Amino acid sequence: MSVSHTPKGYHTATPYLVIKGAAAAIEFYKKVFSATEVMRMPGPEGMVMHAEIKIGDSMIMLADEFPDMGFRGPQALGGSPVGICLYFPDVDARFALSLKSG
Repeated sequence: MSVSHTPKGYHTATPYLVIKGAAAAIEFYKKVFSATEVMRMPGPEGMVMHAEIKIGDSMIMLADEFPDMGFRGPQALGGSPVGICLYFPDVDARFALSLKSG
């Protein structure tokens, strides 16, 4: 049996949002966009270490800011920090290409 390179229920590209106040953002997305909370890993003092929501057929990952780890939200950076998780069957070749390309 082969294993898929893309987790079930995910697409090839999945956004990862870093937000100051991730718990409030999740509630906002649920209210405004009918998001479904798939999972949440709580952190200290009510922070969100990692969460996953689904809007329509698309998954979005998010977490609170953790400046000590280099995770800063839009307010801290003065812009929008969005990471995209990409799923490819040839991940090692893609990783090598990304290093080669800088």
